[in-house]
Amino acid sequence: MQHVLGVAYPHLDRLGQHSTELELGLLRLAFAVHSLHASGESACGLMVVLRQEIRDEVRKMKARYGIGDEVRVVFTSLLVSDMTRLSEASESVEMGGRADEAVAIARDIAVAALEREVQCSQPGVAAIFEPHLLPFGVQWDYYGVVSSPDLSVTGDPSCPRLF
Repeated sequence: MQHVLGVAYPHLDRLGQHSTELELGLLRLAFAVHSLHASGESACGLMVVLRQEIRDEVRKMKARYGIGDEVRVVFTSLLVSDMTRLSEASESVEMGGRADEAVAIARDIAVAALEREVQCSQPGVAAIFEPHLLPFGVQWDYYGVVSSPDLSVTGDPSCPRLF
């Protein structure tokens, strides 16, 4: 059995006020994956971001902390409808709207992208929602398990990667 842990980072600013949240999310994910490995379990982690610049920043953080390939950062292609929703939410904030509503929309989009990425990269994964079954009691943006003899992290040819 392999644990699949996922974090969706919804913010669009690269090094703005949310950079600490980005770093802590990555470190929490890496710690969980490392701890599961140390206890003899198989695990992988995915962190989905909505901008290439943020992906590049997370890659630098991974190198700084020595986080290996068991934690992948993914800048995923967004659906046209997602890009439209993000654009409208940003415009709303610029016009005096509530920033927390824009973040909630971005979180929905990032979580949906995370779920698509997990489905493509982890064939046979089964999502788990029961709070008492979540590793370390953390409310992950995605948690699932793969019960398969082949636990390798490989992409599905039917889900091509654009980046």
